[in-house]
Amino acid sequence: MFIAKVLIEYSTDNLNEPFDYLTPYRIDKGIRVRVTFNNRKIIGFVLDCKEVNITPKEYENTYGYKLHRIDEIIDKKPLLNDELDELALFLANEYFTPLISAYQTILPPKLKPTSSQIKGVRKLKAYQIKGNYNNDDVPEKIKDVYDFIYENEIVLRKDLKSSRGINKLIELNKIEVIDVTIDKNPYNFPVTLKEDPKLSIEQENVINEFKNSNDTVYLLEGVTGSGKTEVYINLTKYYLSLNKTVIILVPEISLTPLIIKRFKERVNCEIAILHSGLTDSERYLEYAKIKEKKVNLVIGARSAIFAPLENIGLIILDEEHSESYKQDNQPSYHAKDIAIFRAKKWNAKVLLGSATPSLESKARAVKNVYHQLHLKTRFNQSNLPNVEIVDMKNEYRQGNLSPISLRLKECIEERLNKNEQVMLLLNRRGYSYYLECKSCHYVFKCNDCDISLKYHKKDQTLKCHFCGHQEKVPSKCPICKNTKFSYYGMGTQKIEEKLNSLFPNAKIARMDTDSINNSIKLTNLLNKFANKEIDILLGTQMIVKGHDFENVTLVGVVNADIGLYSSDFRAQERTFQLLTQVAGRSGRGNKKGMAIIQTTNPESYAITLTSNHDYEGFFVKEMGYRNIRKYPPYRFLINLTFLSKNQDFSYSFAMKMKELIESKNLDDVVVLGPVQPYIKKIRNQYRMKLTIKYKNKELITPVIEEIRTLVRMNNKINLLIIVEPLNNEE
Repeated sequence: MFIAKVLIEYSTDNLNEPFDYLTPYRIDKGIRVRVTFNNRKIIGFVLDCKEVNITPKEYENTYGYKLHRIDEIIDKKPLLNDELDELALFLANEYFTPLISAYQTILPPKLKPTSSQIKGVRKLKAYQIKGNYNNDDVPEKIKDVYDFIYENEIVLRKDLKSSRGINKLIELNKIEVIDVTIDKNPYNFPVTLKEDPKLSIEQENVINEFKNSNDTVYLLEGVTGSGKTEVYINLTKYYLSLNKTVIILVPEISLTPLIIKRFKERVNCEIAILHSGLTDSERYLEYAKIKEKKVNLVIGARSAIFAPLENIGLIILDEEHSESYKQDNQPSYHAKDIAIFRAKKWNAKVLLGSATPSLESKARAVKNVYHQLHLKTRFNQSNLPNVEIVDMKNEYRQGNLSPISLRLKECIEERLNKNEQVMLLLNRRGYSYYLECKSCHYVFKCNDCDISLKYHKKDQTLKCHFCGHQEKVPSKCPICKNTKFSYYGMGTQKIEEKLNSLFPNAKIARMDTDSINNSIKLTNLLNKFANKEIDILLGTQMIVKGHDFENVTLVGVVNADIGLYSSDFRAQERTFQLLTQVAGRSGRGNKKGMAIIQTTNPESYAITLTSNHDYEGFFVKEMGYRNIRKYPPYRFLINLTFLSKNQDFSYSFAMKMKELIESKNLDDVVVLGPVQPYIKKIRNQYRMKLTIKYKNKELITPVIEEIRTLVRMNNKINLLIIVEPLNNEE
């Protein structure tokens, strides 16, 4: 008899331990099983299995309870190798999360140890030749069917015009029925291999310095258009030639089609793609290719960092400053930290690339923790775009209440007349920011999250951009029954409507998560813009990073103030990065580029330094502020968010935990709060937050574990722990 140690699928601290189950034979670690727990059939994950010289009855007499047997073994082989198994332990310990949550994070949807994901990949019936080809004994009238299957190797049942002769060929043992999975990956498009372009001297120096150094982590700081992707391609080819594997991360799904196309044109190898824009089946098939060692190069978004590659030589994070590399729930990992962990295991190198590195990365480069590399000029020797700042307060004084300033309108018209293209940024989707009753001023809010619902004109809905709740626009106010509403603020839908009225002959497209909800639509839209079938591309931050369109000569920022007045200490950094990145989309070809930033706060140093392309000046200025306030990178942060259906209880419990921490008298530890986050209620649970500033994690870890224990003992409270939060408003 064997006893298996099984983690169950529930990701909660209360059940963060393996449970014993009986099995008649050994089960390998890392296998999913179906078990009975608390009278429910659920999924478990085997951690260990040992043979015991004791009968089930003897076990029951000794320990006082009866063991359940494992109901079903789901997998034939372990899902994780030793390195990824060790990574799961790192995730659980580093980010204060249940171990099962770490496994669920690492594995793709169809392999996660959760009941909701135990669904097979759709398979189709197909036919192939059985044994060696020989049509001598095949009846004449069905030889064409037999030959057709032979010529095509595998033929799907649905691709046959009729079933004529199939049963007879099976009866004659000439063909066999097989199940096949279809790779519907939208990125499996044909490309023509291209020769490597001549590198600039700067690029050659960066590549040689990277190859010849023994450091682990490198920060490549390169201005927009400096050719960082060309460096990535050359280093990828180099490591693949050494029989190493490579992971390349991009921050936005919108970047995936372009970077895949560039790599396919230059790197002659099979590429696996991993990101949330693929269906679960598509992700499973890509993951399977990697696990079966059919590919050596993986490109994807944040979750691709967990690709089951072995013998890794290089991991690249493009636009390393992007907040999309940070998971905002537990485990609250950053892809950069996972990349460094994996690189150390495989003796690999990590390359972080950005025109506007995060302050944390830049500070580590200044202190020689990271190896600093520079690309200071654009690849084609063109100048960075001229940046103009338009004070929208002056526009309002002159009677222009339009969201498009006279200067921006003039510049758009000039580009349209020259058949050049325009990109416009408004980092807010939807039509209006919120809907208000004109009579009683009632604002429509999400019942579960207590934040205003955003108005979407196209489908006449109100949507919560946080939890996904949506409802039809009501015909009358639920309070006073008035039927007239005010639409405040503006989103991309409203700006698109305005642009269509200003430029009726222009071809205008919108790119946000409402209009682009799958990878096929995204690829088609980007192809149309690249082929100059679209004149003006309006979008959220999806359009900001990494896109390279040589005919774009004007970039406009409709409202640079979004996010600038946030209470988050990173507001200035976030604004500077966003504006610099979007300005860098202009003038990347041979034509002179220009950017226009509309703002009501032209004196902000984030905006003025953007207009001068002065990252170094911004770094010095912002670091001075962070030092005074003792914020990262001078201190580390942990957010403890206490959730309860009772608002007063969440506050009192948070206050007790603050007093507990302060009673420890820990050196250089400061506790802020408790405060109510900007979104005070999510899914009907009130939130109260403590922020801990510290320098030594070894001091703070024991008290965090003590708080986790206290929360486990109280069924009225839940706890969300975010290590190194990037958005301190939430």
